[in-house]
Amino acid sequence: MTLRPFWLILLIFACLAAKGMATRDPGTLCDEAAATAAQDSGVPPDILLAITRVETGRTAGGTLRPWPWTINHQGSGAWFQTRAEAVGVAESALLTGSGNLDIGCFQVNHRWHGKNFASLDQMFDPATNARYAAGFLSRLHQELGTWSAAAAAYHSRSAGPAAGCRGPLCRARRDAARRREPPIGLLAPLPL
Repeated sequence: MTLRPFWLILLIFACLAAKGMATRDPGTLCDEAAATAAQDSGVPPDILLAITRVETGRTAGGTLRPWPWTINHQGSGAWFQTRAEAVGVAESALLTGSGNLDIGCFQVNHRWHGKNFASLDQMFDPATNARYAAGFLSRLHQELGTWSAAAAAYHSRSAGPAAGCRGPLCRARRDAARRREPPIGLLAPLPL
């Protein structure tokens, strides 16, 4: 009899935790993963925050926010409501023989980097995607000498937009620095 209140309280906390996990805003996952990857890798956080916004961002309420369940397939971007939906679409695209898919928070390309992940589903994991992106940026930084050059080369080494730090990536970096991001947990959730 004395354990009943304990079990009742435990059950209430379990239900609240499950509800919180179920309603958690996926839009915060990329920022949280970027902040952790930046801290663990030494990559400046403004670079990771800028890349995730440029690569997967969508505007809601006047704010550009990243979205983890994003795919770019042969130049056409799509944002999905759930991870399972994004994985399913990516699997279908791969079955057609197309490996040219950019996946997740940092749009890691399956053709060039997929072998570094245990599965397609793992590529969509925000923390894993961010860690890989940070490692890739670190290697680019070692090769190219500056974070700006590494960020510019992240998506493409072509002479187009990646040739220098200009355009949307640099605007996103300046905006993040001006706001002193990451305001993890303070961002308004995106409407679904």
